[in-house]
Amino acid sequence: MRSAPLGPRARRRLAWLAGTAAAVVVVGGGAIRLFDSAGSGSLAPEPAQAVGEQDAGVAFGAKPGQVLQKLGAPSNKHSDCWVYTARAHRVGGAYLGKLVDGLKYCFGPGPPEGKVVTNVYEHVVAHTLPSKKWFPGGWEPAIAIAPGRT
Repeated sequence: MRSAPLGPRARRRLAWLAGTAAAVVVVGGGAIRLFDSAGSGSLAPEPAQAVGEQDAGVAFGAKPGQVLQKLGAPSNKHSDCWVYTARAHRVGGAYLGKLVDGLKYCFGPGPPEGKVVTNVYEHVVAHTLPSKKWFPGGWEPAIAIAPGRT
């Protein structure tokens, strides 16, 4: 059984209702994001991460002395890797996000002078993803989308 085609007036009403519904969804989603982030439990919002800054300002190719100068002594050393524990989600003053509680810098062969940072890892805390899937946490390659500021 077929329904009768919509006339011009009914099509305009349908288009208006669809547009209004889309606007409500967009505005409602923005309000949810705004109030959700504002009510996250902290008094002041954490600073936003700059793209490519998930390395606490230590670039690939940095020498051990440069890492020490920027971040100080590591919390632990494992083989050719230095581990820094993030106090209040910060290493060397750089905010790493609510889900990162440590950084690991691994050194490998560099110029004739010695070793340089060849890998950077972040320790992600266990959490539930927005898709409701459980993420157990652990060491992951650090976010490196664009070069950071020096």
